[in-house]
Amino acid sequence: MTVDTLLEEVALVPAAGNDERTVRFGRVEGRARWRLIDDGWRFDAPVLRVGEGDARQVLDGLGVAGGRRFAVQAERIDIGPLLAVAAFSDRLSPALRDWLQRSRPQAVLRDIRVAGESGGALRAHARIERAGFQALGDAPGISGLGGVIDGDQSGFVLRLDENAPMRFDWPSGFGVVHTVKLAGDIAGWRDGAGWRVATGALRLDGGSFAADVRGGLGWQGDGSRPRIDIAARLDDAAVPVAKGFWVHHRMPPAAVAWLDAALQGGTVRDGRAIISGDLDDWPFRDHQGLFEATARIEQGEIRFQPGWPAVEELDADVRFVAEGFDVSGRGRIAGVAISRIEAGIDRYVGGRLSVDADGDGDARRLLELLRQSPLDDSIGEHLASLQASGPARVGFALRLPMKKGSHTEIDGSVDVDGIKLSDSRWTWRSTRSAVAPATRAAASGPTA
Repeated sequence: MTVDTLLEEVALVPAAGNDERTVRFGRVEGRARWRLIDDGWRFDAPVLRVGEGDARQVLDGLGVAGGRRFAVQAERIDIGPLLAVAAFSDRLSPALRDWLQRSRPQAVLRDIRVAGESGGALRAHARIERAGFQALGDAPGISGLGGVIDGDQSGFVLRLDENAPMRFDWPSGFGVVHTVKLAGDIAGWRDGAGWRVATGALRLDGGSFAADVRGGLGWQGDGSRPRIDIAARLDDAAVPVAKGFWVHHRMPPAAVAWLDAALQGGTVRDGRAIISGDLDDWPFRDHQGLFEATARIEQGEIRFQPGWPAVEELDADVRFVAEGFDVSGRGRIAGVAISRIEAGIDRYVGGRLSVDADGDGDARRLLELLRQSPLDDSIGEHLASLQASGPARVGFALRLPMKKGSHTEIDGSVDVDGIKLSDSRWTWRSTRSAVAPATRAAASGPTA
């Protein structure tokens, strides 16, 4: 059969008549021949053009063979409309058909060569451009992926094109789009009833961040979420970069707001991460799997509480485990040396932020810290007139529950021994030793 045709407003409609799933091709122009061959059939299209304007596909030279032996040969195919048509088939599972319709996967394939035998050997090759699919619900979407794929009946290898940046869009998770360059190979193979996809060395470069990744995902073939086993090593990065990686739909707004306000500056070094377990059990609350990320912060700047000066020159170790994190180290706040800082959130949902710190230094710097704090609003008149010098030890504690309507608790103490204290509103001067809570000593004023 030979066909020479020009059609307008071509559309394919599901047999059930669901107009929402109609696939529209627009203009179809072609000159093609279909014929029977030994044990099968063959379709050749010297001319085949589908669509109009920017969406037009030129499929000149397309060849397809079917039967006991099958083959596909083409210079360029946009598989988006083909996958939309595939969603009509009842040979696909309802879940897959629904995903194909709603996520609208796209890709351009070039230099396509596929040949094989039904139920036997297979060889396939293609260059992939602009591959991706839309974010759907709480699942992320990608776009722009490129590379060269070679495969057979048992699996495939995708050699990624590092000059084709991929966009990772997770609206309910990260909330911002990350554009990364990928370099390395990804392999996929049959694993029992399912599939496994993994890499031995994958390089991700997002400009402000970069990482080396190994490991992969395994689908059991039963419709459940895959198992994940991935390890990563992170390049040095600025501390505020972490704000683009909060999993918003898994974290309460209070935790996200505190982290966004707290992370002011510094450098993250020696970053390591590992995640292993069945994603049906995520976020691995009861040891069903492992999620742990560690790093070292150098010259960090973190504002633990609005209104108070930020901790500067922070050198600390940070560790994210399951659904919480902790930080331990030392730094300075308003010139006061902090010899110990321990902070963390035990769990993002229903947990609380805890901060404990100890410091020591000259009482003069301690007064300056109080003048820069919210205490200056209530006892600023007394703080402005005070002068102090001598050794002082400081303790600080903060508790902030991660739930709406909760109250922040702040406590602290100051131990002084042999300090000199004066008040410009009085003509006397005193040298004394004392041990007293910070707020009590500060509030005493000229009546001390």
